[in-house]
Amino acid sequence: MLGVQRGSDLGAVRIDPKYLPAPLAMGSSGNLNETETVYTFGFPFG
Repeated sequence: MLGVQRGSDLGAVRIDPKYLPAPLAMGSSGNLNETETVYTFGFPFG
């Protein structure tokens, strides 16, 4: 752990890059429609 700010619930860590997965491929939004299904992942409430 490099640092912590408990009031904001933030932490900084250092990860060895050899353990990281390959980056996600980026694409174009040119072929998307307004009614296209979108999936998001995460937990915004901590």
